[in-house]
Amino acid sequence: MHKKYIYPFCLIFSLFLKGCSPLSMFSSGVASLDTASQERGLGNYVTDQEIKTRINVVLFEHDHLLHYKVDVNVYEGRVLLTGHVKNKRMQEDAIRLSWQVPGVKTVMNEITIEDPRTLLEYTQDKWISTKLHALLFFNKEVGSRNYEIIVSRGVVYLTGIAKDQKELNEVIYTVRTTKHVKKVVSYVRLMDAYEVRRRKIFNERKNPSPLAAKQIEHKKIIQSEKQNTLWATTDQKKEAPKTKGD
Repeated sequence: MHKKYIYPFCLIFSLFLKGCSPLSMFSSGVASLDTASQERGLGNYVTDQEIKTRINVVLFEHDHLLHYKVDVNVYEGRVLLTGHVKNKRMQEDAIRLSWQVPGVKTVMNEITIEDPRTLLEYTQDKWISTKLHALLFFNKEVGSRNYEIIVSRGVVYLTGIAKDQKELNEVIYTVRTTKHVKKVVSYVRLMDAYEVRRRKIFNERKNPSPLAAKQIEHKKIIQSEKQNTLWATTDQKKEAPKTKGD
């Protein structure tokens, strides 16, 4: 097979292998629910996925081993690199190559120079990730769709957007008190005033108060009555008998 065809095939296959375990499939499914309603928006989500794919392609073409050793996560153009490599050069290459991809705003390096994870460590990390996704998903005080969780050797890295400091504290507390978590590293940013107002409007439309719900229902009834009156008037005009002069 020609070299130019081998690279894309291997890349797609390796990306699939990176996240095809049952635990990762479950956690990814929970994390990706209601993507369109994330604070970063569907457009930014798609852009982030494009950046992530481009970085993985660049890493793969530079060094197949580097691609396997480094995990890439992107949120609003902010790239988080995690994983374990065997030397400083590989770490520096991953950072340098990530910066070369269009759309990258910053690169946060959390790559460590040490031996790869054992199967036990990998399995435990997946268990922690799945557990945290479930805990945040069912926590009504947290907008879980706005957070991404990466776990490596018991260290939990958080990226995303928090409504306010109170919500972020709740998330960090949940992570810290989860079994087998050794450390929490947060790259989460707080919403600005515009985003807070936008979320408030979205929530009010999605879950209106009893008074607002009654007002909406009242408007619907009035509009329905107006429409019925219009139809009745139109029917009467059609059925009206013609005069002799007609």
